Amino acid sequence: MSKATQTIIIALISAGLAALVNCIFQIINKIIDYRRADRMDKQDDEKEYISKKEKIYIAALDRLLHIRRGFDYTREMARLHKNLQEEIEKSNAAFCEIAPQLRLYSTDKIFNEYQRLAMFSIYAYAPANGPRLIENGKWAYSAQITLLARQMQEDLGYRKYNKACDRVRCPTCGAEHDMIAKCPDCGLSYEEMLHKIEELIKQPLPSNSQDTQEE
Repeated sequence: MSKATQTIIIALISAGLAALVNCIFQIINKIIDYRRADRMDKQDDEKEYISKKEKIYIAALDRLLHIRRGFDYTREMARLHKNLQEEIEKSNAAFCEIAPQLRLYSTDKIFNEYQRLAMFSIYAYAPANGPRLIENGKWAYSAQITLLARQMQEDLGYRKYNKACDRVRCPTCGAEHDMIAKCPDCGLSYEEMLHKIEELIKQPLPSNSQDTQEE
């Protein structure tokens, strides 16, 4: 084989190898691009899911806070204020969609707790001679909303970004302190406080004003 022929063969082999290497790199780059795009799509889907969950959690808390505000008003008082009455009607219409959406996105624990607290709407804007919550009951309800909000924050992964403590008024001595810490004044533990909250919140709903203490 002549030297010229060898040179041609070597040139052909080199060109073929270069083309093969280039083709392989193109395939690898396409695989990398596909995986990167797939990862970005998954991240976008996750962000969208978290965003939807966040919105429904906010709506659920808004509903419970609306109920809590209603504990301080009677139906007769609400009727005297047109703006308040319109706000109540508008809010009640919007709140009807919360439960099914919450069922889709929340954990069983969060959903069941929301449903239980939503049942206390019987006390919101109730007739003057109807069932009313005593002050300790209002405190327990507010504390339960705070606990539920904490569960929602943990479910969304927000607690690792927000180190601020949730403050609560001690049901025994009235001191305000970190909810999950022992009361600095009377020593009431977090578990003992939860027990007191449960005792108050699990009391049966009274059927008329004679079954509960008026404010």
